[in-house]
Amino acid sequence: HITNNSPNASIILGNSPPTTPSTLLRITGRPAGATHYYINNSSAPAIINPNVDWQAGGGAAYNIVFGGSGDWIVRSSLRNSAGSGGTSLVKEGPGTMTWTNGTQHTASDPLNAVTLNAGNLFLQSSGLFPSQGGANPITINAGSLVFDADAQSDTIARAIGGASPGVLEIRAGTLTLSSGASTFSGTINLTGGELIAGGTETAGISGPLGQSGTISFTGGTLGYSANNAFDHCARFSTAAGQAYSIDTGGQNVTMATGLSSSGGTLTKNGSGTLTLSSTS
Repeated sequence: HITNNSPNASIILGNSPPTTPSTLLRITGRPAGATHYYINNSSAPAIINPNVDWQAGGGAAYNIVFGGSGDWIVRSSLRNSAGSGGTSLVKEGPGTMTWTNGTQHTASDPLNAVTLNAGNLFLQSSGLFPSQGGANPITINAGSLVFDADAQSDTIARAIGGASPGVLEIRAGTLTLSSGASTFSGTINLTGGELIAGGTETAGISGPLGQSGTISFTGGTLGYSANNAFDHCARFSTAAGQAYSIDTGGQNVTMATGLSSSGGTLTKNGSGTLTLSSTS
Protein backbone atom coordinates (compact mmCIF):
# COMPACT_ATOMS: atom_id res chain seq x y z
CA HIS A 1 0.00 0.00 0.00
CA ILE A 2 1.06 3.62 -0.51
CA THR A 3 -0.14 6.39 1.81
CA ASN A 4 0.70 10.10 1.72
CA ASN A 5 -0.19 11.82 5.01
CA SER A 6 1.83 14.99 4.37
CA PRO A 7 -0.21 18.17 4.90
CA ASN A 8 0.79 19.73 1.58
CA ALA A 9 3.45 17.69 -0.26
CA SER A 10 2.79 15.48 -3.27
CA ILE A 11 3.86 11.95 -4.08
CA ILE A 12 4.69 11.37 -7.78
CA LEU A 13 5.15 7.95 -9.36
CA GLY A 14 7.04 7.87 -12.66
CA ASN A 15 8.52 10.61 -14.81
CA SER A 16 6.80 13.26 -16.89
CA PRO A 17 7.74 13.23 -19.68
CA PRO A 18 8.78 9.55 -19.55
CA THR A 19 12.47 8.75 -19.87
CA THR A 20 14.10 5.67 -21.35
CA PRO A 21 13.15 2.89 -20.74
CA SER A 22 9.50 3.55 -21.52
CA THR A 23 8.43 1.62 -18.43
CA LEU A 24 10.29 3.43 -15.71
CA LEU A 25 8.37 2.08 -12.75
CA ARG A 26 6.62 -1.28 -12.43
CA ILE A 27 4.78 -1.95 -9.17
CA THR A 28 4.55 -5.66 -8.42
CA GLY A 29 1.81 -6.58 -5.97
CA ARG A 30 2.21 -9.40 -3.49
CA PRO A 31 0.48 -11.57 -2.59
CA ALA A 32 -1.03 -12.03 -6.04
CA GLY A 33 -4.69 -11.09 -6.12
CA ALA A 34 -4.55 -8.98 -2.97
CA THR A 35 -6.17 -5.52 -2.70
CA HIS A 36 -3.70 -2.62 -2.73
CA TYR A 37 -4.59 0.78 -1.23
CA TYR A 38 -3.32 4.08 -2.63
CA ILE A 39 -4.28 6.78 -0.11
CA ASN A 40 -3.61 10.50 -0.49
CA ASN A 41 -4.49 12.75 2.46
CA SER A 42 -2.42 15.73 1.30
CA SER A 43 -3.79 19.01 -0.02
CA ALA A 44 -1.49 18.46 -3.02
CA PRO A 45 -2.55 15.92 -5.65
CA ALA A 46 -0.79 12.57 -5.91
CA ILE A 47 0.33 11.91 -9.51
CA ILE A 48 0.81 8.69 -11.45
CA ASN A 49 2.54 9.29 -14.79
CA PRO A 50 2.11 7.25 -18.01
CA ASN A 51 5.32 5.25 -17.61
CA VAL A 52 4.02 3.38 -14.58
CA ASP A 53 2.41 -0.05 -14.78
CA TRP A 54 1.42 -2.82 -12.42
CA GLN A 55 2.06 -6.53 -12.24
CA ALA A 56 0.01 -8.93 -10.14
CA GLY A 57 1.49 -12.21 -11.38
CA GLY A 58 0.03 -15.67 -11.44
CA GLY A 59 -2.84 -14.68 -13.69
CA ALA A 60 -4.42 -12.74 -10.82
CA ALA A 61 -6.08 -9.35 -11.09
CA TYR A 62 -4.34 -6.28 -9.72
CA ASN A 63 -6.92 -4.76 -7.37
CA ILE A 64 -6.41 -1.03 -6.73
CA VAL A 65 -8.32 1.18 -4.29
CA PHE A 66 -7.73 4.93 -4.64
CA GLY A 67 -8.82 6.89 -1.59
CA GLY A 68 -8.10 9.61 0.92
CA SER A 69 -9.18 13.20 1.41
CA GLY A 70 -6.80 14.42 -1.30
CA ASP A 71 -6.86 14.14 -5.08
CA TRP A 72 -5.28 11.73 -7.55
CA ILE A 73 -4.12 12.58 -11.08
CA VAL A 74 -3.73 9.29 -12.95
CA ARG A 75 -2.10 9.48 -16.40
CA SER A 76 -1.73 5.71 -16.73
CA SER A 77 -4.18 3.12 -18.03
CA LEU A 78 -3.57 1.11 -14.82
CA ARG A 79 -2.55 -1.79 -17.04
CA ASN A 80 -1.65 -5.10 -15.39
CA SER A 81 1.45 -5.96 -17.40
CA ALA A 82 1.40 -9.57 -16.19
CA GLY A 83 -1.59 -10.20 -18.45
CA SER A 84 -4.64 -12.43 -18.09
CA GLY A 85 -5.79 -11.11 -14.70
CA GLY A 86 -6.48 -7.51 -15.63
CA THR A 87 -7.03 -4.65 -13.21
CA SER A 88 -9.99 -3.82 -10.98
CA LEU A 89 -10.54 -0.28 -9.69
CA VAL A 90 -12.35 1.09 -6.63
CA LYS A 91 -12.62 4.80 -5.73
CA GLU A 92 -13.09 5.60 -2.04
CA GLY A 93 -12.79 8.77 0.04
CA PRO A 94 -13.90 12.36 -0.63
CA GLY A 95 -11.04 13.27 -2.99
CA THR A 96 -11.19 13.47 -6.80
CA MET A 97 -9.46 11.06 -9.17
CA THR A 98 -8.79 12.59 -12.59
CA TRP A 99 -7.99 9.86 -15.13
CA THR A 100 -6.46 10.08 -18.60
CA ASN A 101 -4.52 7.81 -20.99
CA GLY A 102 -6.52 4.63 -21.38
CA THR A 103 -4.91 3.21 -24.51
CA GLN A 104 -2.68 0.42 -23.27
CA HIS A 105 -5.06 -2.42 -22.42
CA THR A 106 -5.08 -5.57 -24.54
CA ALA A 107 -7.28 -8.67 -24.59
CA SER A 108 -5.01 -10.38 -22.09
CA ASP A 109 -4.98 -7.54 -19.53
CA PRO A 110 -8.48 -6.07 -19.38
CA LEU A 111 -9.91 -3.41 -17.12
CA ASN A 112 -12.23 -5.35 -14.84
CA ALA A 113 -15.01 -4.01 -12.61
CA VAL A 114 -14.95 -0.32 -11.64
CA THR A 115 -16.70 0.78 -8.43
CA LEU A 116 -17.23 4.33 -7.19
CA ASN A 117 -18.09 4.52 -3.48
CA ALA A 118 -17.20 8.15 -2.71
CA GLY A 119 -15.69 11.31 -4.18
CA ASN A 120 -15.39 12.03 -7.89
CA LEU A 121 -13.96 10.07 -10.81
CA PHE A 122 -13.29 12.36 -13.78
CA LEU A 123 -12.76 10.68 -17.17
CA GLN A 124 -10.74 13.11 -19.27
CA SER A 125 -9.92 11.00 -22.32
CA SER A 126 -11.57 8.34 -24.43
CA GLY A 127 -10.63 4.67 -24.24
CA LEU A 128 -10.60 4.38 -20.46
CA PHE A 129 -13.21 1.58 -20.58
CA PRO A 130 -11.96 -0.60 -23.45
CA SER A 131 -13.83 -3.48 -25.01
CA GLN A 132 -11.54 -5.91 -23.19
CA GLY A 133 -13.29 -6.86 -19.98
CA GLY A 134 -16.51 -5.38 -21.33
CA ALA A 135 -18.70 -7.79 -19.37
CA ASN A 136 -17.48 -6.21 -16.13
CA PRO A 137 -19.79 -3.53 -14.73
CA ILE A 138 -19.39 0.06 -13.61
CA THR A 139 -21.09 0.61 -10.25
CA ILE A 140 -21.80 4.12 -8.93
CA ASN A 141 -22.84 3.70 -5.32
CA ALA A 142 -22.04 7.26 -4.24
CA GLY A 143 -20.05 10.21 -5.53
CA SER A 144 -19.91 11.29 -9.18
CA LEU A 145 -18.62 9.63 -12.34
CA VAL A 146 -17.95 12.55 -14.70
CA PHE A 147 -17.19 12.37 -18.44
CA ASP A 148 -15.16 15.53 -19.07
CA ALA A 149 -13.30 14.87 -22.33
CA ASP A 150 -13.56 18.09 -24.33
CA ALA A 151 -13.84 17.58 -28.14
CA GLN A 152 -13.62 13.79 -27.76
CA SER A 153 -16.13 10.99 -28.35
CA ASP A 154 -16.24 7.67 -26.57
CA THR A 155 -18.45 4.60 -26.27
CA ILE A 156 -18.84 2.62 -23.07
CA ALA A 157 -20.31 -0.83 -23.66
CA ARG A 158 -20.55 -1.81 -20.01
CA ALA A 159 -23.63 -2.04 -17.85
CA ILE A 160 -23.82 0.72 -15.24
CA GLY A 161 -25.34 -0.06 -11.84
CA GLY A 162 -25.82 1.72 -8.55
CA ALA A 163 -28.42 4.06 -7.11
CA SER A 164 -28.86 7.42 -5.40
CA PRO A 165 -26.82 9.24 -4.13
CA GLY A 166 -24.61 8.17 -7.04
CA VAL A 167 -24.34 10.63 -9.96
CA LEU A 168 -23.42 10.22 -13.63
CA GLU A 169 -22.46 13.56 -15.17
CA ILE A 170 -21.62 14.55 -18.74
CA ARG A 171 -19.59 17.77 -18.67
CA ALA A 172 -17.79 17.83 -22.04
CA GLY A 173 -17.46 15.62 -25.12
CA THR A 174 -19.84 12.98 -26.48
CA LEU A 175 -20.43 9.75 -24.59
CA THR A 176 -22.45 6.86 -26.01
CA LEU A 177 -23.74 4.21 -23.63
CA SER A 178 -24.22 1.12 -25.79
CA SER A 179 -25.20 -1.48 -23.19
CA GLY A 180 -28.90 -2.00 -22.67
CA ALA A 181 -28.32 -3.82 -19.39
CA SER A 182 -27.79 -0.80 -17.13
CA THR A 183 -29.90 -0.54 -13.98
CA PHE A 184 -28.43 2.70 -12.58
CA SER A 185 -31.08 4.67 -10.70
CA GLY A 186 -29.05 7.63 -9.45
CA THR A 187 -29.08 11.11 -10.98
CA ILE A 188 -27.86 11.87 -14.50
CA ASN A 189 -26.63 15.45 -14.80
CA LEU A 190 -26.19 16.85 -18.32
CA THR A 191 -24.06 19.95 -17.69
CA GLY A 192 -22.31 20.00 -21.08
CA GLY A 193 -21.52 17.78 -24.06
CA GLU A 194 -23.90 15.02 -25.14
CA LEU A 195 -25.01 11.69 -23.72
CA ILE A 196 -26.33 9.25 -26.35
CA ALA A 197 -28.64 6.36 -25.51
CA GLY A 198 -26.98 3.79 -27.76
CA GLY A 199 -28.34 0.52 -26.37
CA THR A 200 -31.73 -1.13 -26.46
CA GLU A 201 -34.36 -0.60 -23.77
CA THR A 202 -36.21 -3.15 -21.67
CA ALA A 203 -38.86 -0.91 -20.17
CA GLY A 204 -38.98 -0.98 -16.39
CA ILE A 205 -36.00 -3.31 -16.13
CA SER A 206 -32.88 -1.92 -17.82
CA GLY A 207 -31.60 0.32 -20.57
CA PRO A 208 -28.55 2.39 -21.55
CA LEU A 209 -29.54 5.19 -19.16
CA GLY A 210 -30.55 2.85 -16.36
CA GLN A 211 -33.94 3.18 -14.72
CA SER A 212 -35.97 5.66 -12.65
CA GLY A 213 -33.27 8.21 -11.73
CA THR A 214 -33.70 11.91 -12.49
CA ILE A 215 -32.16 13.37 -15.67
CA SER A 216 -31.21 17.02 -15.18
CA PHE A 217 -30.46 19.48 -18.01
CA THR A 218 -28.16 22.40 -17.16
CA GLY A 219 -26.15 22.74 -20.38
CA GLY A 220 -25.86 19.28 -21.93
CA THR A 221 -27.82 17.31 -24.53
CA LEU A 222 -29.56 13.94 -24.48
CA GLY A 223 -29.16 12.08 -27.76
CA TYR A 224 -31.18 9.23 -29.25
CA SER A 225 -30.02 6.55 -31.66
CA ALA A 226 -31.27 3.89 -34.05
CA ASN A 227 -31.11 1.50 -31.08
CA ASN A 228 -33.06 3.68 -28.70
CA ALA A 229 -35.90 6.14 -29.22
CA PHE A 230 -37.49 5.34 -25.86
CA ASP A 231 -39.51 8.00 -24.07
CA HIS A 232 -37.28 9.01 -21.13
CA CYS A 233 -39.06 12.28 -20.37
CA ALA A 234 -40.87 10.98 -17.28
CA ARG A 235 -37.42 11.08 -15.66
CA PHE A 236 -36.62 14.67 -16.72
CA SER A 237 -36.11 17.12 -13.87
CA THR A 238 -38.88 19.69 -13.41
CA ALA A 239 -36.67 22.07 -11.43
CA ALA A 240 -36.72 25.71 -12.47
CA GLY A 241 -34.55 26.78 -15.38
CA GLN A 242 -34.12 23.40 -17.02
CA ALA A 243 -32.45 23.74 -20.44
CA TYR A 244 -33.99 20.68 -22.10
CA SER A 245 -31.81 19.83 -25.10
CA ILE A 246 -32.74 16.84 -27.25
CA ASP A 247 -30.85 15.38 -30.23
CA THR A 248 -33.31 13.08 -31.98
CA GLY A 249 -30.43 11.53 -33.96
CA GLY A 250 -32.57 10.77 -37.02
CA GLN A 251 -35.28 9.08 -34.95
CA ASN A 252 -38.92 9.92 -34.41
CA VAL A 253 -39.19 10.48 -30.66
CA THR A 254 -42.51 10.90 -28.83
CA MET A 255 -42.59 12.27 -25.29
CA ALA A 256 -45.84 11.42 -23.58
CA THR A 257 -45.13 13.23 -20.30
CA GLY A 258 -45.49 16.98 -20.41
CA LEU A 259 -42.29 18.96 -19.85
CA SER A 260 -42.57 21.38 -16.94
CA SER A 261 -39.89 23.80 -15.74
CA SER A 262 -40.41 27.38 -14.58
CA GLY A 263 -38.22 29.58 -16.77
CA GLY A 264 -37.01 26.53 -18.70
CA THR A 265 -36.16 26.18 -22.38
CA LEU A 266 -36.42 23.43 -25.00
CA THR A 267 -33.97 22.93 -27.87
CA LYS A 268 -34.36 20.25 -30.53
CA ASN A 269 -31.27 19.13 -32.48
CA GLY A 270 -30.67 16.58 -35.24
CA SER A 271 -32.89 15.10 -37.92
CA GLY A 272 -36.04 13.22 -37.09
CA THR A 273 -39.23 14.35 -35.38
CA LEU A 274 -39.81 15.23 -31.74
CA THR A 275 -43.45 14.98 -30.67
CA LEU A 276 -44.46 16.50 -27.32
CA SER A 277 -47.68 15.95 -25.39
CA SER A 278 -47.45 19.33 -23.67
CA THR A 279 -45.05 21.83 -22.11
CA SER A 280 -45.34 24.34 -19.30
